[in-house]
Amino acid sequence: MEDKRQRILSIDALRGFDMLWIVGLGTFLGHVGLALGTPFGNALAGQMEHAFWEGLNFFDVIFPLFVFLAGASWPFSLDSQRRKGATDGHIALRILKRFLILFALGLVYGNFFKFDFAHLRFNSVLGRVGFGWAVAAATLLFCRRLRSVVFWAVGIFAAYTFISWLVPVLSGSANPWAPRQAAAPYLIDQWITPGRTVGKVLANGKANGFEGFFSAVGCIPTAFLGMFCGMMLKSPAWASAKKSAMLAAFAAALLAAGGVSLLLGCPCVKPSWNPTYILVSGGISAAALALFHWVIDVKGFTKWCFPFQVIGMNSITVYMFHRLFDLRYTSKRFMWGLSDMVPPQWHDAVISLGAVTVAWLAMYWLYRRKIFIKV
Repeated sequence: MEDKRQRILSIDALRGFDMLWIVGLGTFLGHVGLALGTPFGNALAGQMEHAFWEGLNFFDVIFPLFVFLAGASWPFSLDSQRRKGATDGHIALRILKRFLILFALGLVYGNFFKFDFAHLRFNSVLGRVGFGWAVAAATLLFCRRLRSVVFWAVGIFAAYTFISWLVPVLSGSANPWAPRQAAAPYLIDQWITPGRTVGKVLANGKANGFEGFFSAVGCIPTAFLGMFCGMMLKSPAWASAKKSAMLAAFAAALLAAGGVSLLLGCPCVKPSWNPTYILVSGGISAAALALFHWVIDVKGFTKWCFPFQVIGMNSITVYMFHRLFDLRYTSKRFMWGLSDMVPPQWHDAVISLGAVTVAWLAMYWLYRRKIFIKV
């Protein structure tokens, strides 16, 4: 567990804000949008879905923010462990252990116990978070100089970008950023697991499993970006207000770099986690952290973020909880009467709101008892 003196409330609150969308707030607002049936409602519902290929919807930022925040909290955790006397070897083993646990939880999340290994999705969300974070965390652990950490971060991003472009070109594609055969993740993943559904586009227009093995490497730069922001927040050389400003400037620089990447012909593509997507989602994540830090840690407005803090302190727990338990069924037991009082198009919105509430109350129960399950 991290040293309480080292905790940054804005990181916990932003993590909780992010997890609420993952465990059902996005589903609720999607149903609200459909129930409204207006142009605004349809636009709202659309933002609660992932973009099919090119483009960036609101919900496309939720997953990279999860990875980003894992990186942002690491400088504080590393410093705490070192102050408690942990050696680099022990910390390295903890990094490996955390990755393996997240990978295993990801398999459980992906229905491992169906024992249908031919269709099991080994590359899960939690596995990708653990992998990206572990590489960034180990780099900061073993590199004593900041410039060495930056060198590795930039080098990995550059290599990932080059391979993303080179592999499709070598295979004869005129557009290295297009879906299916032109996408590097599709080609590389088909080499690794031929015949699997990784990277295929279904007839109903939905992208299925583009986030395969190769694009998991893209999570490493995302984790590095979060880690750099965590290092800014941890720096004793800057006042709190200046830290917010530095985070905002860093966000602006990433968004500008993403704009340049767009102008150079690389679209923003979440399913393949391509370079532009890394820069743009990283910039948005850094901007969100800058805003939360300025409001919470600089201005001291903390009461409003309590609901997010409750979730943020048990983020992995709530992620697994909403998957392993049928919260929609539980919601119906308590919300059935209320859902019957509203027009039929609002039934799903009421039930999904109840499911989010159940998840929050479960985490509140843990919070009140000071039970924080860390991985």
